[in-house]
Amino acid sequence: MKYLFGPLTSLLEVTEDLTVEGSLDEGAKVASGCTLFVSGSLSGKLQIGESARVIVFGLFDAMAENNRGILFIAGALATPIEIVPGEVLVAAITSVAVADRTALVDNSGQLVSPLKLTTLSLMPSAWRWDREAGRFVAAPPGLVDGFLHLYP
Repeated sequence: MKYLFGPLTSLLEVTEDLTVEGSLDEGAKVASGCTLFVSGSLSGKLQIGESARVIVFGLFDAMAENNRGILFIAGALATPIEIVPGEVLVAAITSVAVADRTALVDNSGQLVSPLKLTTLSLMPSAWRWDREAGRFVAAPPGLVDGFLHLYP
């Protein structure tokens, strides 16, 4: 896997598995089958190709123009989730902009006010946004395992 260190200030074309440490300010175009891991922040425009994966550990504040793969976020999703296309997964205790508020996804997939979070488990969990229901549901175990163990 290739590593780049930010800030990166122009659109990044990802044609192989890549880790970015720092900020990715103008977004990325991730080719089919590739994985982009960002430890820091991702803003700008994002295009995710067929079966590609984008994993953000930090802040996601990008406009996803298309998502034919999977977007996984652990940290903060500042872009309203309703306008992020395609498959979106978040880790528990991720801050999410949803409707007209920002809330935390708790360990059971519920959206709660940060002031009302009363329990916290250190067990990893991930939640998939269900567009029709307008809420988070448990992500399929096989899919979650792939993300939770991709970058130990």
